[in-house]
Amino acid sequence: MSFYMQVMKTVNRILDSGKLKREDIWITSKCWNDSHERSQVMSACKRSLENLGLEYLDLYLVHWPMGYSNDPESGLKISDVDYLETWKGMEDVFRAGLAKSIGVSNFNIDQLERLHANCNIKPAVNQFEVHPYLSNCELVDYCKSQSVHVTAYTPIGKGGSSNLSKDPVLVQLSYKYNKTWAQIALRYNIQRGISVVPKTSNKDRLVENISIFDFELTGPEMDAIRDIDREQRMVTFDATKNHPFYPFEEPKD
Repeated sequence: MSFYMQVMKTVNRILDSGKLKREDIWITSKCWNDSHERSQVMSACKRSLENLGLEYLDLYLVHWPMGYSNDPESGLKISDVDYLETWKGMEDVFRAGLAKSIGVSNFNIDQLERLHANCNIKPAVNQFEVHPYLSNCELVDYCKSQSVHVTAYTPIGKGGSSNLSKDPVLVQLSYKYNKTWAQIALRYNIQRGISVVPKTSNKDRLVENISIFDFELTGPEMDAIRDIDREQRMVTFDATKNHPFYPFEEPKD
């Protein structure tokens, strides 16, 4: 069973049990890249709601600014649908009451500026990669200046693709506060006013990830973590690098 199917089944089981009410749970879903035409966005959202057994989402996101389709013969096929058209579909979803808020994911500053200039409803959220090796300060600051909330995915890195767990700054702080390096990394973004969505299905890790509100990093410690930024992006989606709306710049030497 995939991670996402587990989430769907868990949501249904909890709500059916009556232990929690719908308003007690925040549920976000995303419009995938093969549903970027305006008419497809509503259908994609309704499919998500049907799979989850819900009447509405708390947040619906455009997963990436670039669209494509999976062609059975040629594989990945780039779509020329403009994300401005996709956003019109997102506004339709909001007006229909299927999502209480709408936002984007993996949009850069230029794309956000263009979207802001051509939309009726501004995105409430931009979800993108943020962790101590990619603090993304410029994009974070821009979003805050536009009242766009930032949510960080991959906030503790991705598997074995980083050395965050061995970084001396994070390790030293973990000893000081009797926390794990991952808890220090999560706390760093929380204190920046950034929501974090670490992905795990491990119960102990889930408990660890939420046990970060009983300590506070000092100003100099926050600065020290910011200074270990390597501009190390772990989610690059290389298969779409030739798309005109690909949002990431080539890494600096």
